[in-house]
Amino acid sequence: SETLRDEAFSPNKINLIKKIQQNESILFINVTDLKGNNVFFAGADQYKNNQTSNKNVKATTIPWIDHYNQVNGQITWAYDLRILNQFSKKSNTYTIMLLIFYISMAFLFSFFLKKTLVDPLGYLREASHKVASGDMNVDLNVNSSLSEVMGLASDLDKMREELVDQAAALKFEALHDAL
Repeated sequence: SETLRDEAFSPNKINLIKKIQQNESILFINVTDLKGNNVFFAGADQYKNNQTSNKNVKATTIPWIDHYNQVNGQITWAYDLRILNQFSKKSNTYTIMLLIFYISMAFLFSFFLKKTLVDPLGYLREASHKVASGDMNVDLNVNSSLSEVMGLASDLDKMREELVDQAAALKFEALHDAL
């Protein structure tokens, strides 16, 4: 079970508890010793005696344990379920909005990636297959904002030109040898 130890009641931690209590959903935090005396209380006076008869108010109590694992009392806090439910609804709305935003960004990124990388590489692949099959009249110019894709297109075009030159040289040599 959950417990809270003595070291939790340093001045810094009490300030932290007070800040948590300032949250509208937490109605009070009450720390009592074994005799039921209040050691610390933060919240509205109407809740001073842990009065939580409202069905929308829930209270949670945990033991307060010291360094020697001895129970020194208990800590009780109450929270308003209506406010937590409102927060949960807002949180769900923000989550859905963020999800829509990230999905939209993913679609935009994939569209950009397709236009700048996938389409040009697909075109260059088809063109290189045509060159490999002997069609040297292939246009290897692509539109891409990526220098790597443009460099690849330029290199493939140089290779195609060299193949055309080599094929012309072989034809010339074959004709020259035949004469």
